[in-house]
Amino acid sequence: MGRYATATAAVLTVVVAAGCSAGGGDSSDAKHPQPSGTASAGPNNKSTVSEALRLPKHPKFLVKIREGVGSQTLPDFTPRKDVYTVHIKCSGSKKLKIVFRDNLKNKPTAVRCDVPVTVGQIYTDPGKEKLDIAASDRVRWTLAIVDGKYAL
Repeated sequence: MGRYATATAAVLTVVVAAGCSAGGGDSSDAKHPQPSGTASAGPNNKSTVSEALRLPKHPKFLVKIREGVGSQTLPDFTPRKDVYTVHIKCSGSKKLKIVFRDNLKNKPTAVRCDVPVTVGQIYTDPGKEKLDIAASDRVRWTLAIVDGKYAL
């Protein structure tokens, strides 16, 4: 059901899509999310969640499966190459945003919550990545970030 789009290198801009397409928007609260919810290191039934997130068979996690509510700061990570893949699903609102903390010039990327799962490949320069989830207190989400690019 879900499809994905690939972002161009060098600008750290992400285009993620599932079903139709999700675009990046800009709002002042999305640039600096305030921690408002809780996140857990992983759900109880990991195999079901892995299937729901459309994870590859043997993922090399940069950020292991996490569940959360509202805005959260994700753990920093360093991809081995110039690309990593974000798997995310959410509910409770129409969308949430992924914010690049280390480069606020880049617009946050909107992720639609009315689709089964969103998978986006992000091309970047080498180095540490710092991401936030910006969402209202009623948005529940599940996320994993995997090293590299692979066929979906």
